[in-house]
Amino acid sequence: LLLDAFTDVNSVTFEEYISAEADKVVQDQIKAIREETENRMEALQSKIGKLEACVSTLTTDAEKSSAKIQELETARDALDKALKESTQSLSVKAKELSEMQSQYSTEKKRLENELYPFRK
Repeated sequence: LLLDAFTDVNSVTFEEYISAEADKVVQDQIKAIREETENRMEALQSKIGKLEACVSTLTTDAEKSSAKIQELETARDALDKALKESTQSLSVKAKELSEMQSQYSTEKKRLENELYPFRK
């Protein structure tokens, strides 16, 4: 009897009314889920964009660092070569100096020996 009265007032059966209301609730939930999903997707895309920018920056920094390392290695190699050449040149000069000192000592002794008879 109560259900018949409901039908008379709303011109739909109680089951139809409940089904329509349940559909509205489900549609509202679906809409809310879609909106939240879209918001999350936008936030995720923003984070991905930021991460891509960070990766790009890090890649650029790594490339610059690699180039700087190569520069430094080249400079080190040049300095090593110059040091080796200087060391070799210094060794040659030291040998020449030693030979000159030896000649000086020999000549000094010879001159002293020549002067020795005159000292007495």
